[in-house]
Amino acid sequence: MNGAPLPVAALGLIRLGNGLLALFAPAFMLRALGSSQIASPPATYILRMFGIRTIFLGLDLLTGSPAHRREALERAPIIHGTDALAALTAGLTRQLAPRAAATTVGISSVNLALALVARKAEDR
Repeated sequence: MNGAPLPVAALGLIRLGNGLLALFAPAFMLRALGSSQIASPPATYILRMFGIRTIFLGLDLLTGSPAHRREALERAPIIHGTDALAALTAGLTRQLAPRAAATTVGISSVNLALALVARKAEDR
C-alpha cells in the first residue's frame, strides 16, 4: 500500500469498501443505513455518485505517491467533517430517518477522527 502508515491505510480501505458498496450495491447500503423503503432511483443515483467519489478518495490514500497521499490527507478532514454535518442536518430536518442519520453521522465522525489521526501519522 505504498508505504502508508496504518491509520492512512485503514482510512483508505474504509473509503474503498464504502465506495464499492455504494456504487455496486446501493440498495444494500440503504438497508444497512436503516431504510426500509425500496431504493428510489434518485437515492440510488446519489449513492452511486458518492460511491465513485469515495473509491477515488480511497485509492488516493492507498496507491498515491507520498506527495499525492499528503494532499489527499489535507482534504480528508474537510470531506468527512462536511459529510458528518450534512448527515446531522438531514437527520434534524427529517430528510433522513433518525436511525439512518445516526448511523451516517457515526460513520462520518469515525472517518473524520481517523482522517485526523492519519494526517498526524503521515507527518511522522
